[in-house]
Amino acid sequence: MTTDSDRPLLRFAGSIPPEDLQLMREAIEQDCEQVDINEW
Repeated sequence: MTTDSDRPLLRFAGSIPPEDLQLMREAIEQDCEQVDINEW
């Protein structure tokens, strides 16, 4: 049986509004899909 102490972050599930999640998803996709060859 799983308890709250087993998963301390579970209490935050659903606390971020869907609109904010969409904005974060778009930012991650935009920034993470680009490769900067001169970065290294």
